[in-house]
Amino acid sequence: MDFCARTKATADDRTMSLPPKISHIAIAVRDLDRALPFYTEVLGLQVVSKEELLSEGVRIVHLKAENILIELLEPSHTNSPVHSYLNKYGEGLHHIAFETNDIEKVFMDLKAKDLPIVNEGVKKGARNSEILFIHPSATNGTLVEFCEYKGRREQ
Repeated sequence: MDFCARTKATADDRTMSLPPKISHIAIAVRDLDRALPFYTEVLGLQVVSKEELLSEGVRIVHLKAENILIELLEPSHTNSPVHSYLNKYGEGLHHIAFETNDIEKVFMDLKAKDLPIVNEGVKKGARNSEILFIHPSATNGTLVEFCEYKGRREQ
């Protein structure tokens, strides 16, 4: 699904075609062990993966909801962007992620639209993905991620 292709010429060149598929919703937590019981025991969600993304200094747990994943993020050190986020905003919604088949095209389209990209490019993400983020200043205060999964993945 290529949702960054323009549908037809419009006055607003920032329009994207097709509603993109939501990959996951990420929630920043201070302690995964304390957070998990709510999602698994109260909501009945199933843990589908756990991993640590060393490059971002974050431990991640993915939980399966009906048609979406919930991603819990816990910082693994004080230099982690998630640690900084928690200190500034506290626990809660961190970002919403949309799935794409061509992350490089998304990157080029977003740059062409002069949207501010966090870290200025594509990088390795969780679950064998490549990711990029649009800065919240361009998205009404919400951190937006785009991700392309390489190979098979659980969902």
